Amino acid sequence: MKKIKSAEKSKKIINKTKIIIKKKIDNNKADKKEINLGVNKKGKFIFLEHTADIKFQAFGKSLEEAFKNSALAVADTMYKNKVEKKISKKIEIYGKDEGSLLYNFLDEIIYLFDAEHFLTSDIKNLKINQKNVFILNAELIGDKSKKYKILEHIKSVTYSEMAVKKEKGRFTTQVVLDI
Repeated sequence: MKKIKSAEKSKKIINKTKIIIKKKIDNNKADKKEINLGVNKKGKFIFLEHTADIKFQAFGKSLEEAFKNSALAVADTMYKNKVEKKISKKIEIYGKDEGSLLYNFLDEIIYLFDAEHFLTSDIKNLKINQKNVFILNAELIGDKSKKYKILEHIKSVTYSEMAVKKEKGRFTTQVVLDI
């Protein structure tokens, strides 16, 4: 009699464990689906796995194109719906090297969202020049954020795992966003 009760108890524990594991797997699938892990947006960028934050790589034939695609990855993290192109903002960003320039550029996009409720939907006339420092000039196109559903609030860009590389004539950036 004791063996039967013990076996039934073990079966219940196993079934509860299966349910807990299934819930964890389902939750992980939901998290991955929400940020589109591994989805390459027409060769522009791809989201990668990261334990607590959002990590992506962006690509381009030029440094300017890779920076633009990095900005589009940040925008894709914040919202999914198409944002109207109603407002234009010209920016000028400085950095001591390509990594700090990328950091400052993406940080400006997050700042404009936080301070001015501006969502970037496109980047025009992006130019990067190097004199004593790197200088990025661009025109951000977008709209006020109040009309759109925001998916993820980005606290900041991080230097963790940040990279700007040129290999075989193509540029790749890698960025981790603190959420």
